Amino acid sequence: MEGCISGTCVGHRYQRARRGMIDAPHHRPHLELNLDMRIRSAKIEELTPKPKERALSPRQLAALQREEEIRKAIGRFKDDEDIIALELDPAEKVPTIKASVKKVVAAHPGTVNVAVRGRTIYLSTGKLPGGRGRPPKA
Repeated sequence: MEGCISGTCVGHRYQRARRGMIDAPHHRPHLELNLDMRIRSAKIEELTPKPKERALSPRQLAALQREEEIRKAIGRFKDDEDIIALELDPAEKVPTIKASVKKVVAAHPGTVNVAVRGRTIYLSTGKLPGGRGRPPKA
């Protein structure tokens, strides 16, 4: 075999072992097994990944603040006649605020109806006029 120095490649080592020149093809004195191990019972908490403490980004902070304001607004409902209008600033986008409203409404225990008219989002526990399409069949 070309490139082999003194029979150290796998093929030569195997042939030398068959001829009795070395003990065995798998014998490698530099690799020794260390059988000193501890066996102990483990808890499931050891396997769960540790949560990393990270500071919230400005976008996350703004979303949390926005959702808290919407949550407070929904908490002011007294009866079905109450309607709250969220008028958006020109810098705010309707889909962003609508996503926050949807998240807060889903977590709210009661039924909250949402309507969007232009740059204003209306919230009410009662029925809001102006729904699209025909009424659903029983």
